[in-house]
Parts: sequence; C-alpha cells; structure tokens
Amino acid sequence: MESIAIEKKAYTMMLERISKLKNRVNNLYPNQEGILHEEWIENAELSHRLNISLRTLQTYRERGVIGFSTIGRKIYYKISDVEKLLKKNRISNKNKN
Repeated sequence: MESIAIEKKAYTMMLERISKLKNRVNNLYPNQEGILHEEWIENAELSHRLNISLRTLQTYRERGVIGFSTIGRKIYYKISDVEKLLKKNRISNKNKN
C-alpha cells in the first residue's frame, strides 16, 4: 500500500476546502436529500458478499424480489433494500432454551 505524507497545515486546509465545497453543493441543491445520499452496491459486489451467483440475482430482479437501478449495463442495489430483504427472510432459531 502506498502512503503519502502531507503537512498538518496542508491537511487542515484540504479538509476546510472539502467542507466549503460540500456546503456550496448543499446550498445549490438543498432539496436533494435521498437517492444520492443512500449507499448503493454494484451487482458483482453484492453477488460476492452474499455468496450467490449473478444468475440468482438476475432471478431476484426478474421476480421482483429486490429493487434495482441500472446505469448503462451496470446494475445497482440500495443497501437498505438488501438489508430489508435479509431481515424479512431471516429464520430464527427454533430451538431456544
């Protein structure tokens, strides 16, 4: 892994500029809370994390099991939708003591 060392003053200036830029964007688009502020995951990454095939994800999309968005040929899922799906289908331990 590569590392880059910068002076504390330069780092502080960079953080301040990023904060100012964020404020400017928020001022320009005050009502844009929502879709762009949510976390999204790409198709292949979700397949890998859930240890399921891309074809299984395609079946879920076709059956309406999970919502998705596409940009070009890329497919994205809202992480909150994935979490809801997992919670909804959770099987609790029936052998509680």
